[in-house]
Amino acid sequence: MLMWRKPASFKAYNSHIKKWFIFSKEKDIPNTAASTGNILDFLQTYVDKGLSHSSVANARAALGSFVHITDGPEISKNVDIAQFIRGAFHFKPPRAKHTAVWDTSLVLQKLKECEDIYDLPLLVLSQRLCVLILLVSGQRVQYLHGLTLDDLKQQNGCYTLSINPAVLKQARPGFQLKSLSFGKFSCEGICVASHLDIYTHRTRKIRKDVKQLLITTTEPFGPASKDTVSRWTKDCLHKCGVDMSTFGPNSCRSASTSKAYAANVPIDTIMQAAGWARPSTFSKFYKKEIKVVNVFGNAVLADHN
Repeated sequence: MLMWRKPASFKAYNSHIKKWFIFSKEKDIPNTAASTGNILDFLQTYVDKGLSHSSVANARAALGSFVHITDGPEISKNVDIAQFIRGAFHFKPPRAKHTAVWDTSLVLQKLKECEDIYDLPLLVLSQRLCVLILLVSGQRVQYLHGLTLDDLKQQNGCYTLSINPAVLKQARPGFQLKSLSFGKFSCEGICVASHLDIYTHRTRKIRKDVKQLLITTTEPFGPASKDTVSRWTKDCLHKCGVDMSTFGPNSCRSASTSKAYAANVPIDTIMQAAGWARPSTFSKFYKKEIKVVNVFGNAVLADHN
């Protein structure tokens, strides 16, 4: 019944379903059949714990995948439940985690300081490649994790990345992410093509039959997990001066798209690169003020550092 859902949905729903099983057992009601009142009582426990609107909405979606309403329309079409969800939104409106994001220029400047990228340890090369691809693609870590050698095409020194859209969070019927193309850049320290050249050459013999682009850097070599790719990204950003106690690896998405917008890149171009269907997605969730280094303050304190 749930086979049409993506693995990420199963993972997101799992905790809510477990909580529902505990709740239904305590209330002595069937797991798969409940009244509207039962569902509302369960969702109220989320509100009482101060959980976010998105948590309440996800719980409703999880129950809607297998619980039958005995006294009215199904959960997805139930007016009373919909009104409750709206009430949860007004009770605790969602707020943006950050109002500003780090400046990509600072990260790129730090990466440029590496004069020889050919002799970098494989771990460092992998970390740098992760950050560079995220910055030029406007994508999340899942994009990196989903890339395979089959998605990578090279011709005349230029690379084209065409990932299977089904692996992305924003995948939907008719969705097709625009291919990402880039050639050689004058500064090899921030050249994605050069990093890919070196990375694919260095990993050719050790990857054996692994198709995933990113592989682990220690034996036994195999596909890098999503958590590993995320950690590589965080470590590289931290080395470049980004406060990782405040930002996560997926902040690259907001940082790069905000930088592009500040550079007067057309919103349609940004949407195509990021895979957004509506401009409101960018303006509401990803468009951030870019943090500017306090040059004046740093100059005043320089002699005492």
